[in-house]
Amino acid sequence: MSASVHGDGGRPGLRWVLAIVLLISLYGVVENFFLIPPPEDSPAWSPAWLVTLDGLVWPIVALCGLALVGIAGLARGKRTQLWFGLLALVAMAVLVEAMAAHVGEHRRRFYSVGAALFGWLCGLIFARSRGANDDRSERLAEAGAAAALAATYANAGLQKLMAGGLFDDHSFQIYVLHHHHIDDTSIIGRIAQLVVTHPQIGVGLALSVVVIQAGAWIYLTGPRGRMIWGTLLISFHVGTLAFLHIMYVMATVLLVAWSYPWARVFARVLRRPAPPVSVADDPPLSARELAMLAGVGALLVALAWIAPTPHSLGSAESNEPPHVPASTPPTNTDSSDGGGE
Repeated sequence: MSASVHGDGGRPGLRWVLAIVLLISLYGVVENFFLIPPPEDSPAWSPAWLVTLDGLVWPIVALCGLALVGIAGLARGKRTQLWFGLLALVAMAVLVEAMAAHVGEHRRRFYSVGAALFGWLCGLIFARSRGANDDRSERLAEAGAAAALAATYANAGLQKLMAGGLFDDHSFQIYVLHHHHIDDTSIIGRIAQLVVTHPQIGVGLALSVVVIQAGAWIYLTGPRGRMIWGTLLISFHVGTLAFLHIMYVMATVLLVAWSYPWARVFARVLRRPAPPVSVADDPPLSARELAMLAGVGALLVALAWIAPTPHSLGSAESNEPPHVPASTPPTNTDSSDGGGE
């Protein structure tokens, strides 16, 4: 909670932002059901009941209705928002899985939103277990959502580290070429050409992506850490939009809402008294706690670097060199992890 930039009181604005983003996600799920034809063969990972659910209209409509009720109850707040939020989470989880069975693949752009909702509800559950009042409950809910959102990026960064080979090949140049015309003379096009013609720039950008994502735990260390790292995460999304034409709109909206003290900004613009900031109930992290967090983060990165990866292990019996699969440029419909590209 000490990492919050929103001061004292409840979080009605953040609650409404979360509800609006959930509505956008729900619309995206329904759009995928109606606009994308199903594959000829059902995915091997799809349970039979999901495939059956995908072929029926009434359960999809019923789940959408339950999700809408849950989102409305969450936005309304009050003590019942926990139960409405759980309803929205379960209904939308089933819908997203059914949609994945329908289109033949998971669309991970919905992952960050679900993680934020899950974290918000975990914060509420913890608050209820401690008998917290409504305002403190929402501050804990905000902290839970921030932690879950940061975890999606940290997971993405560690995933890239464990995949290996990120800084010694031309995969980033391949990705950029796949999404930009060679004769593009726009500013972004010229920057893309610079990245393609100078591999060291691509390596530097790839390294910056891993640092920003794997270091997302700094988002939880304090108000300044949240604003600084939130800005870096938003810039990462802007970069993927510019270079790869991939944009996680909903994750970016959550980052913008969670990372900056909007109540104080609006108070200054409107020339009104700024809302009080009280840390009596939310003491800042001590130097020892920050050092422990840094140690845990460094340990996770070290383990990710030294862990054996599938393409770094050759055949022990034949002493053959490891097989490194060719890089496959991504499409611009989705990306490989929950925290972005």
